[in-house]
Amino acid sequence: MNRTTKFVDVILPVAVPNTFTYRVPMDLNDLVVPGQRVVVEFGRRKRYSALVRRVHEKAPEAYQAKYIESVLDESEIVTESQFQFWEWLADYYLCTIGEVMVSALPASFKLASETKLISNPDFDRDYDRLSDKEFLVVEALEIQMVLSLMDVSELLDQKTVYPIVKSLLEKKAVLIEEELKERYQPKIDSFVKLSAEYSNEEKLQIAFDELQRAPKQLELLMRYVELSNLFGNSKREVRKVNLQKSSNANSSQVNQLVKKGIVEIYQKEVGRLQLDELETNSLLNLNEEQENALNTINKILDEKRV
Repeated sequence: MNRTTKFVDVILPVAVPNTFTYRVPMDLNDLVVPGQRVVVEFGRRKRYSALVRRVHEKAPEAYQAKYIESVLDESEIVTESQFQFWEWLADYYLCTIGEVMVSALPASFKLASETKLISNPDFDRDYDRLSDKEFLVVEALEIQMVLSLMDVSELLDQKTVYPIVKSLLEKKAVLIEEELKERYQPKIDSFVKLSAEYSNEEKLQIAFDELQRAPKQLELLMRYVELSNLFGNSKREVRKVNLQKSSNANSSQVNQLVKKGIVEIYQKEVGRLQLDELETNSLLNLNEEQENALNTINKILDEKRV
């Protein structure tokens, strides 16, 4: 074992202007390399996963260096060229290297005392893969829903819990709360509906008559009637993009109907499964009478198409 006293300059995921120097325990001398994450105490009772920027043998003169508590990675997760790019970004945008680190790394790589853990809904519940302490954390999350790393430390009655949390993340048993927020991005889509003024059959017929000289807009309105099942028992919402595709139209042509007050556009949050169902069911099965009417409409439109 290397008996040389080593020190590391680390980047902390906080807005501080410099790196900070920590001492390496003798038993970790051969394990520490630049680009790895190490657990350090910073301030009173706060712990962070910091990035090793440099390894050297020079003790700080202004203060007595604290020891790093553990090494989280077997090899570098940030390369020298990436560090240099981060430093360029910090200089260019007049911010700290710690702020760049926060923006650059995924949530699961930025562990801190305040980091919140939640259960992973996709965990396969294979508890045999978990150690006793890992199982305790997962079990606690089933009851309490959210745990900070300080909570985990108190639960396990030990100061350093980062290696345990890292293992749980790798086994996909838990998620970082921030990570879940990043992963779920609601899908907002545009839908078309008839305006209230044209919601009755008499007014709709007037709209058809008015659009005789605007064949593409007439086709769009006809397609809307078809896709929405307007005269059927169960109405359907019509996505703007589906209406455009089925009519070989563009957004500006739909907007002409909006300007005339015939239809309205509204936004709605949709889940991916719901969106797939909308796409699958957008073309309806028509009965014979509806099919004949649609064919007649299409024939008229073809004749009027310039």
